[in-house]
Amino acid sequence: MSRIIAIQNDFTAGELDPKLRARTDIAQYKSGLTTARNVSIQPQGGAKRRDGTKFIAELDSGAGTAVRMVSFEFSVSDSYMLVFTPGKMYVFKDGAQITNINGGGNDYLTVSTVTSAIIPEMNWVQSADTVIIVHEDLEPVKIVRGATDSDWTASNISFDFIPKYAFALDTHEPTFTITPSATSGNIEITASSVTTDTGTAQGGTISTITLKAASSFTSDDQPNGMFVEITSGTGSGQTRHV
Repeated sequence: MSRIIAIQNDFTAGELDPKLRARTDIAQYKSGLTTARNVSIQPQGGAKRRDGTKFIAELDSGAGTAVRMVSFEFSVSDSYMLVFTPGKMYVFKDGAQITNINGGGNDYLTVSTVTSAIIPEMNWVQSADTVIIVHEDLEPVKIVRGATDSDWTASNISFDFIPKYAFALDTHEPTFTITPSATSGNIEITASSVTTDTGTAQGGTISTITLKAASSFTSDDQPNGMFVEITSGTGSGQTRHV
């Protein structure tokens, strides 16, 4: 038995999934590899050894694995690599680090809200001189390049109309006894004890009873309503804020 030697000069399909090892019927099989390690596939079909690495700068020693690189193209002649570590952003251009950011002596821009927990999952989008960093636990951060390579600013985005969403729904149901003064007409309700809700009770109409003032809520609360259950002459009640 003689050995068959097959010549392959096209690698444009790159590495193939192991599940495709028997798919000799597809065109990609003839232009793929099992492993393409330390090489770059060229669009013409060939492969070349990958480029080497070069030490440029040492980042914050406390960064650990929380490092994220964001490409930033300011113009056709100015491109940057923004490197985020917890609370900091380093700037690189043309294989060198930009130092003395904003003339303050630091080799980084302070972005305190971008923490180690946010960096692995953060997303971003760029428009002209601005890149916006977003994350579900982060107030959107706007980073702007100024007049020079070392001129950078970071600030939280101010919205004209703030979107509201109950990320942390706060529901509390104080237990107490309430006593109505009558079963019809104008009714006065007396609570047996102080509840966890405080505030000045409001007046109502012959068919409506308002128990709480909006001013009793804190700035972080977004109340949508309250309900009260009354059973017979003297019943139990509860309030729920959602």
